[in-house]
Amino acid sequence: MIFVWEYLSRMDEIRSDQIAAEAFRRAVKAAGSQSALSRKIGIGQAAISKRLAKGQHCPAECVLKVEASTGVSRFDLRPDLYQRDSLATDRGREPELFVGADA
Repeated sequence: MIFVWEYLSRMDEIRSDQIAAEAFRRAVKAAGSQSALSRKIGIGQAAISKRLAKGQHCPAECVLKVEASTGVSRFDLRPDLYQRDSLATDRGREPELFVGADA
């Protein structure tokens, strides 16, 4: 039973990494090029190229700059750091619950 839980947990991590890597690729495209994004966020173009080639996500220290300059959400860029309901609780509200069509 523990093996199944560990497997599912690892699959969630892999999926989260894939989502983050894809979001980083979208951010580069939104910026226009790797060079353009590197100028906007203050890291070298080579570092961006290396991360893209390895399928890695945006560096943690650059997430907010990338979001501000490209419009790609921090929640997609680094789901391991930013959870979608954290914004609501940070502002003193309870996170909104999904209400189905039959509710």
